[in-house]
Amino acid sequence: MVDQGKMEYNLASLFDTERLEAFPDSCKSVPVRRRSSTMYGYRTSTECSDTESENGTFASGLFLSEEDGAVAEVLGKDDTQVLCSDLEKSITDSLVQDRDNWKAKAKAYGTTFDAHRSFRGSAYADLHLPVDVVARLNYLEREYTRLRTENADLKNTLRASKRENVVLNEESAGKSRKLKGAKKNFRQAKNAAKHEEEKAKSAVHDKNQRLASERKMRKERNDALAAYEEQKKISEELRVELEVERCGRPHLREDGTEADETTVVVPIEFKIDRADFRKLVIVFDSNQMKITDELERWYKQWKKPKEVVVPGSELVEDERKKIRIGADIYADSNKWWGRVDRELGVTETGAEHDGWVSKRGLLNICRHAQASYNSTE
Repeated sequence: MVDQGKMEYNLASLFDTERLEAFPDSCKSVPVRRRSSTMYGYRTSTECSDTESENGTFASGLFLSEEDGAVAEVLGKDDTQVLCSDLEKSITDSLVQDRDNWKAKAKAYGTTFDAHRSFRGSAYADLHLPVDVVARLNYLEREYTRLRTENADLKNTLRASKRENVVLNEESAGKSRKLKGAKKNFRQAKNAAKHEEEKAKSAVHDKNQRLASERKMRKERNDALAAYEEQKKISEELRVELEVERCGRPHLREDGTEADETTVVVPIEFKIDRADFRKLVIVFDSNQMKITDELERWYKQWKKPKEVVVPGSELVEDERKKIRIGADIYADSNKWWGRVDRELGVTETGAEHDGWVSKRGLLNICRHAQASYNSTE
């Protein structure tokens, strides 16, 4: 199987070698720059020429050689006449030589192109390529030829369009010269009207901006006043709540609802050293939770309906009063002193109890305690 990339590289190298060999030897000699006049101006071109004189000047040069100067002296001709005749001769010889060179080039290019086409056609057949590849290559060759033809047609159309464009430009220039004065007057009037319009627009814009700025500032002022009043109201409410919280009296906490059940705050305040607070903060937390729990249980018992007591019947102590609130810090001492009183024969009074007693019962207890104290003396 033939490598496709290697095949293309060999074909390209072969085509480049044939093109280089097809060029005439005149293209490898000294170039001659010529200036020709066209409809678009002067154009300078470089052509090949192998005619060079021995003293370093070209065949179409403008300087006389030593031999030409000697001939001019013998014939008695003016240097200008000799120079003009030599110049005409050199130009004619140069043009003839250029014609021959271009004919040789055209012939060489035609031979190279025919060889190229025949070589590519034989190369496709000799490479034993698949049928579809050969068909594709032939299709590409036909498309290439068609596109070259279209390109040539487009170039001709472009040249014709350029010529038409030049004619139209000339006509347009003539008409533009006729309208130049009218355009100038119109431009001046337009500029004056535009200037006046800009002044009017600027005045209207400034007025609208001022009105919009006033409306915006008025709205911002109203919003700021409303926000200030709202913040003032909130600050007053917070101040009242703070005063209630710091008053030290039991109160209800405002939670923003109208429900029957709410939160009650029972503050506890007393003096304490700052250093002792750090040591007792845990004890305070535990006692706070314990007291809160006992108060809740006491409140539930207190809400229960009272029992009806018949006058003259046995005294029934209210169970709600038996619930002790908080920690009894004197529980141990009460037990000790009560034991001592019993050993001394002193009857316990109702002062250390938290039960319900009537005024008459309390008087009897106090009278009995006083009598017992006097008898011991």
